[in-house]
Parts: sequence; structure tokens; C-alpha cells
Amino acid sequence: MLRNWQYRLMALALALACWYIVTGREKVQTVVEMPVEVVGARPDMLVLGGMADKIAVRVRGPRALVRRLEERRPAYSLDLSGLEPGETTIPFEAENVPLSMALEVVAIDPPGVTLTADRLMERELPVRPVWTGAPGKDYELVAATALPAEVRVRGPMAAVSKLEELATREVAVNATGQGEHVVRAELDLPRGLSAEPSAVRVAVEFAVKRKSIWLKLPVRVLPETLEGVDASPSTVQVRALVPLPLARAQDLAEQCMAYVLPPSGLEPGTHQMPVRIKLPDGCTLEKVAPETLEVRVKKK
Repeated sequence: MLRNWQYRLMALALALACWYIVTGREKVQTVVEMPVEVVGARPDMLVLGGMADKIAVRVRGPRALVRRLEERRPAYSLDLSGLEPGETTIPFEAENVPLSMALEVVAIDPPGVTLTADRLMERELPVRPVWTGAPGKDYELVAATALPAEVRVRGPMAAVSKLEELATREVAVNATGQGEHVVRAELDLPRGLSAEPSAVRVAVEFAVKRKSIWLKLPVRVLPETLEGVDASPSTVQVRALVPLPLARAQDLAEQCMAYVLPPSGLEPGTHQMPVRIKLPDGCTLEKVAPETLEVRVKKK
């Protein structure tokens, strides 16, 4: 076997060369779909439109290599490092198609992409709660706030820079009576924007309605065991801010009191003293007429 080994090796090389020449002449064409893989994307840029998910590459070459290519399905790397705001046209280059040298790129469809891009912008924006509901005829809205009151919005500069606030999606507050009622609400985000957090709590506070009314109250001298002391005039006019349910009560005046409280050891004679008013819970004193009374202390 070792005799004339040089001739045997030469025969093997010639056989391989002949096989390569024969098979290499048998060239075929095919279309291979390749996914588009983005590389070099800048963190401060956003692609808004125009991106291709895949391309169709027409390839010509030896049948065996073309078959292997169809099985492998390589990806095309699209470099976005030079992307700027606005529209940018980037061609698909044949030399960037990942093929062996024995294969030839005949055509690429589409030949390129025209991308629309903008700079990425982040801002803190206040949240405006949007809600529906009714607390009842005797109650009114005191405050409607979002918790948190601000969120961080992220998106294209052209869209984010125009915003002054973000509204929530409309939520129903099914509650009656006074107090604070809290519900969860999603943010009503324009398309292409994101926010952190994407939902907030809407706190709606109701309070009882009040009305201003006048009351005529008799003046009492306290303590009632005190003898020889009286006040003039014997009645005062009181204006108070009263909750509506209480304002409708027929015994409201009986729940209020106007009085003077002379100090112990007060000398006989006439003295000017302020009138004091006691009102039920939830009422606010607005005015008293007169504000001072004549308190007469009789001689014993």
C-alpha cells in the first residue's frame, strides 16, 4: 500500500477536484427569508415606524450549499448606530448578508427601509383623576386627588413635550355619605407612551353640604344658680353655617345656646360682657348680634 503513494495521493486529489468542479457547475437560485436583527441601537432613540421584520434574499450558488442555507436561516444584522430624529433610509447591503463566499446575493426585497425615529424623553407629569358618581343630595365633592399625584412618562420627545398632565380612565365611585373613598384607575396614556406607575389610586372626598341660617336665641346667665344677675338684651341673633340635615330639624334652636358667664365676685352694677354661643357638632359660627351684652348685678 505504501508503494507509489505519491500517485495514489495525486489520484485522490484529482478525484476530489473533479467532484468539486462537477457539483460546482450545478448552480441554482432560491429565495431565503431572513429575520432582521437590530444592532447598535442607541438608548436615547426610539424607532416609531418603518421597521421590516424580515427580508427576502434571492441567492444563487451550488445546490448543496443552497440547501444548507435554507435549513440554517441566518439573520440579517441592521445597524442603527447612525439613526437620527426624523426619517432615515437604510439600504440592505448584499455584503452584510451572512453567506459563504460560494454563494451570490442576486437581489434583496425590500431593498431597504425608511425609518421614522425620535429622541426618547422622560418627564414627571401631574395626574388628573376622571370619575363619575353621586354622594347623595346632602353631600358635595371636597377634593378628588390621584395617589401618587405625579407619574414618570416615557416616550418620543414630540409627543411627551406637548403634555401638561395625564388623565386617568373614567372610574365609577359608588359611594354615598361623607368621607374619603378610594378606587384604582388606569392611566389614559396616548399611543406610544408608557408611564411608571401605569395605574394610580383616585381618592374622592365628600362632605355634607351646609347652609347659612339665622337663629334667634334666648340669653342665659350661667351658672343658673346665680341670683340677682340678668342680661340685656335677653335675646341675640346668631348666623351659623349648618349642615343641611340639621338645618331641616325643627328643634335646631333648642340644640343651640347663647349665654354669658359672669366671673365670681362681680361687683354690683352694669358690666359689658361678651356673649358666648354653643352650637351642635358640624356647625360654624359666622356672626352674633349683638356681640356684647349688658350684665346687671343687683345689690344684695
